Amino acid sequence: MNLSAQTKKTLLWTFVSGILCGLMAEIAIWYLGLVFGVLFGIVNITKVLPFVFFTIASGIVYYIAMNTFLFTSGFSFVFGGLCAGLLGGFLMSVVNKVVVSKPLSFGSEIRSTLIGGITGMIFALIFFNNVEKLPPSHMSLAFVIWQVPVGWSLTTSIQTNPDDISLPYLW
Repeated sequence: MNLSAQTKKTLLWTFVSGILCGLMAEIAIWYLGLVFGVLFGIVNITKVLPFVFFTIASGIVYYIAMNTFLFTSGFSFVFGGLCAGLLGGFLMSVVNKVVVSKPLSFGSEIRSTLIGGITGMIFALIFFNNVEKLPPSHMSLAFVIWQVPVGWSLTTSIQTNPDDISLPYLW
């Protein structure tokens, strides 16, 4: 599998974002979307104003997704993670395309939405099931499992000729 330089950098920086978010989760849970926005934006957004917009939008989407989780997790943590992940993945895919002036494409938005939902469920299982007992390393693992696949999907959806969508080919 050949990964473009942009995708490799995105995977690295979303991994770093996951680690940082896990370490910061107990003190700044509502601001973690900004961390992802900054670190994803460093690699993928070259102009200042779109970078700032993406970072702020990432924070807002994270806030909306967290509230969605809180609203829907009364059924179960997994259901809450699914709902939050689906909504967050979809909103981030739309924001991502708007910021870099790319047209929406049904396939990549669906892919990001599904990846967000699946990783949102896994995140909820790891993070919210025993949050009081988790060491920061496990919190970071939850964020890495969630942010790296979403970051991959977002970055490959905005590349002109992504050479790495053959993972196998997902839309």
